[in-house]
Amino acid sequence: MDFNIFEYGAYVATGIVGWFVNILWTAQDKLRKEFNEMEKEMPLAYVRRDEFKDVVKEMKESFKEAVHPILSKLDRMEEKAEEQSRENDRLFKRKDGQ
Repeated sequence: MDFNIFEYGAYVATGIVGWFVNILWTAQDKLRKEFNEMEKEMPLAYVRRDEFKDVVKEMKESFKEAVHPILSKLDRMEEKAEEQSRENDRLFKRKDGQ
């Protein structure tokens, strides 16, 4: 009689452990499927690092090309303003000196 109680207890314990392992197995399988789907969709949603670097490099080059004429024009304007300032200083010194 005692042996039957232990035997039935072992059956129940084995059933509970089996049920728990089954739950873990199905959860793992579901996660594996979700990761596979994410892996397939990832290139569509994210940019690879080397592609990003190439795009940033192109943007920097085009920005330099767009800004260079503006900066050169500002430099010429600054030089012209300095020349006018020196000319004005020279003229005012002459008038004050006369």
